[in-house]
Amino acid sequence: MIQQILPDLDLNELREFPNLQKSHLKLHAQAVSEGQAEGERTKARDAILEVIAPRFNPPLASYRHIDAVLDTIDSTERLSALFTAALSAATFAEFEAGISE
Repeated sequence: MIQQILPDLDLNELREFPNLQKSHLKLHAQAVSEGQAEGERTKARDAILEVIAPRFNPPLASYRHIDAVLDTIDSTERLSALFTAALSAATFAEFEAGISE
C-alpha cells in the first residue's frame, strides 16, 4: 500500500530511516481511518435524507435545513439514532423535533 503513495525513490529513502517510515505508516493509517469514518458519516447522512424525502415530502427549505444540521453531526452513533428516528417518526415535525435534541 505504501508503494501506491510514494514513488520508488522516496520509498527506498524512507526505508533507510525506520523511525520516519514508522511515523509515515502511522500517519497513513490514521488518514485512512479518518477517511473511512467520514465515508460512514456521509453514508449515514445520505440514508437519513433518502428516508425523509419520500416519507414526509418536506418543503425544500426544511429539507435543506435538515441537510445542513446533519452536516454538523460527527457522531456515527447520533446519525444512526437519527436514521432510526426518521424511520419511526409519525410526522416530519416529530422528526425535526428529535433532530434538535
